[in-house]
Amino acid sequence: MKSGTLVLGVVSLLVVGGCSSGSDTQDSSGLRVVADKKPEGSVEMDKDEMAKKGGIPIYPGSDVPQGGSTVTAGVTESSFKMTMVTSDPLKKVLSYYKTKLPTLNGGMNNGTADMLGTTSTKAPIHVTISSKDGKTTVVATAIVENSAK
Repeated sequence: MKSGTLVLGVVSLLVVGGCSSGSDTQDSSGLRVVADKKPEGSVEMDKDEMAKKGGIPIYPGSDVPQGGSTVTAGVTESSFKMTMVTSDPLKKVLSYYKTKLPTLNGGMNNGTADMLGTTSTKAPIHVTISSKDGKTTVVATAIVENSAK
C-alpha cells in the first residue's frame, strides 16, 4: 500500500508542479509565490511558515536563494517547493534529511541524491541533494492536502 501512495505522491508532484496557470510574485524573503486562478486566491508566506505548512525541514544555516522557492495553491492541495544552499558536504546534508524524514528512500546517481518519502504529517515529499563548486543544494517539494473550509 505504501508504494501506491508513493506513486500517487510522485504523480501529484508532477501534475501540481506543472500546472501553474496563474500569476506569481516575489516576497521580501526571496520566495516566489504562485497563485493559481482558483477561488482561494493568492498565497503569501515567509520561508519559516512555508517550511512548517509544507512539513519541509530547513537545513540548519542554509540560505534560501531569492526566487528559488515556490508555493502553488490549488483547490484541493498545495505544492511547497523549497530550495536551500549550504557549504556543508552532501553526505552531511543527506544524513540530516534521513534523520528528519526517516521514510526517505532513494539513491545516488552522478553525485546527486534523489529520494522520495513522507513528511511528519504523512504528505508525500521529493528531496534532491546535489553538490557543485563547494556548495550543496537541496530542493524539497511536498504536496499537502488543503484543509476543508
